[in-house]
Amino acid sequence: MPSREVLICLRVDEAVVPPVPSFNCQCELCGARIWVPHNSPLEPARMCGACGTSLDRNAGTQCKKSAMKS
Repeated sequence: MPSREVLICLRVDEAVVPPVPSFNCQCELCGARIWVPHNSPLEPARMCGACGTSLDRNAGTQCKKSAMKS
């Protein structure tokens, strides 16, 4: 499965006013409202920081498990 870039965005409940000009959309994993910068690329998955961190942790665990099987 090809890897996909991920854009980690601030949740609306973490920053009522975004630090840069942004639009509001939803995290692709949990559905939380997030701020996406206007100048961000369109291709990456858009996620909140909590889901991005969780995804990183899970990816690291999977890599360790597959290394142990070899």
